Amino acid sequence: MRSQLFHLRPEFPERPKRGAGLLEVAPWVDVVMLLILLLLSFSIAIRKPGLVVNLPAVPAASGARYDAYVLTVPREGVYYFDDARVSPAILAGRLRAVANSKPDHELIIEADGALSHRALSEIYNLAAAAGWSRIVLATRIDAAPEAAGKARP
Repeated sequence: MRSQLFHLRPEFPERPKRGAGLLEVAPWVDVVMLLILLLLSFSIAIRKPGLVVNLPAVPAASGARYDAYVLTVPREGVYYFDDARVSPAILAGRLRAVANSKPDHELIIEADGALSHRALSEIYNLAAAAGWSRIVLATRIDAAPEAAGKARP
């Protein structure tokens, strides 16, 4: 009887071994994931191209809202609004359109320190006439206001 029971034991056919070759998938997936991680970490460190604007220095400054619109004026007659170059002919229309669609936002004017007072006043008045109720003039905070005050006669 015992010999009959062992005879009923199932026999499974041998399966071919997978992954026994040189190219297994798991290490290559790890390498690809590490490369993606490195590319993402280095792409975060790349700076966005922008304009060089020499902002005037002041001893103290108040902050501006993070979601404010920015009008950058690196020199007279050149305007960048909302990260795009805008010609002087259509600047008033663009300012008016955004001011009407988003009246609770504020406008930051980043004007170069070499810009004349007259040009800066005209830009400010243009923005106010377009409907902006909150206009901020961008400056950079002076690193040592006491030293700068003592150096001047």
